[in-house]
Amino acid sequence: MLFNNFYTDNDLKFYSKTLLSRGWVILPNFLSSNLVANLAEEAILIKKDLELGIQSNSITDEEGNFLVINSLFAKSEFLFDLSRDKEIMNVSEKLLSKSVIPIHCEYFCKPKLGAYPTPPHQDQIFYQSHFDDEMAITYWCPLTDINLGDGALEYAKTDNLMELLPHIESNARDFGMELKDSSEYTFEPVILRKGDCIVHHAYAIHRSGQKTTLPAREAFAFNYRSSSFRENMKGK
Repeated sequence: MLFNNFYTDNDLKFYSKTLLSRGWVILPNFLSSNLVANLAEEAILIKKDLELGIQSNSITDEEGNFLVINSLFAKSEFLFDLSRDKEIMNVSEKLLSKSVIPIHCEYFCKPKLGAYPTPPHQDQIFYQSHFDDEMAITYWCPLTDINLGDGALEYAKTDNLMELLPHIESNARDFGMELKDSSEYTFEPVILRKGDCIVHHAYAIHRSGQKTTLPAREAFAFNYRSSSFRENMKGK
C-alpha cells in the first residue's frame, strides 16, 4: 500500500471543510513508510540524472545543491504513476467535491543550515495564466519529520480567502513571485511527522521559515486541479 487512505467519509468531509475555510489541512500518516522510502530513493535518482547534465527545470544554490526541480512527470515514471494512484485521486475528489486531474509534480529542498526561506505567496499566481475557473490543491509531502527550524511551511491566518492578491517579482533565488504586502498577516508554522502531508489550496498564503538546523529538508509536491470536463463526463 502506497497511501494510507484509512480516512472515513466524515474525516474527509471535515478535511474538505477545513481546507476550503482555512486554506490548508494536515492529512495525518497519509504516506506509508514504504512510500516515503521510495520517494527518498526517487529523489536521489532524479538528482543523479540532473547532475549528469540534464539541467532543465531545476534551480541550485551557490554550492550546486538542488533547491527546486520542476516538470517531474517527464523525469520520473514512478511519480507520474503515483500521482494517478486511485487513493490520492479519490481523496482529492473528496476534498474538492469534484473530479480532478493531476497537473504537475515538484521537488523542494532546503539543503543546509541557513538555507533561504521561501517568501509569502499564493500558488494561484503561477496558475492564473493557465486557468482561473478551477480550484487547484497541493499535497506537500516531506520525507522527514518537520520541526521548527527545519524550514517548516507557515500559513497566514485567513478566513475563506478565495481571491488572488497582488504579487511582485521576488528576489529569492528559488522563486519567481511573492506577495506584494504580507505585513498584515500572522503566520502559523506547521509541524509534521514523517508520513504526514499538508494539503493547501491555490489561494492559501504560505511561506517557509528560516532553516536553522543541519539536516536537509526534502519534500515532493503533487498538484491537482478540479475538472468540470471530467465531472460532466461522469455517467456518460
